[in-house]
Amino acid sequence: MKTAKSPTRITSVFALIFSFVAMMCMFADAFAGESGCARGNVYSVMFALQDGYNVVVPLIIGFVAVCLVLIAAIGGVLIGEAAGKSIALAEIVLGIAAGVLFIFSILFYTSANPTVDMASTADSGLGAGSICVIIFSFLAAAFGAIDLLVHSKKN
Repeated sequence: MKTAKSPTRITSVFALIFSFVAMMCMFADAFAGESGCARGNVYSVMFALQDGYNVVVPLIIGFVAVCLVLIAAIGGVLIGEAAGKSIALAEIVLGIAAGVLFIFSILFYTSANPTVDMASTADSGLGAGSICVIIFSFLAAAFGAIDLLVHSKKN
C-alpha cells in the first residue's frame, strides 16, 4: 500500500525548522552598535540578565509565540492531515505575532528601561538577533499560509 506525503506534514517540517532557527538566533546581538552590542543578545535583553535593567515583557511574549509556533509545527508533523487548518492558522498567527513584536524591539526596550539612552553606547538599530528572529518567524508563518492554501484548494 502506498502512503502519500501529507502537505501538512511537509509544510510543518519547514515551519519547525524556521521556528527553531528563530529561537536559536536569539543568541545573536539584540541591537546593532559600532563595536558590537553593549547590551548583549536578545535573551539577555528580554529577560534583563544584566544588572540594572528591566524585563521587556512584549519580547517575552514574542519568545513565547516562537515557542508556540515550534510546538504547533511539531503537532503538524505528528498529526498530519487530521489537524488540518487549525495547525496552519496557529503557525500563521503566532509567526506573524512574533515577527511584529520583534520588529519593535528597540521601542519596547526603551519603554521598559526609560533611564537607558540608546545613543550612549552607539546602538543604532536592530541587531542580527532581532532581524533573524523577525525573518524566520515570518518564514514559519509563510509555510503555515502555504499549508492553509493547500487545504483551501482541496475543499
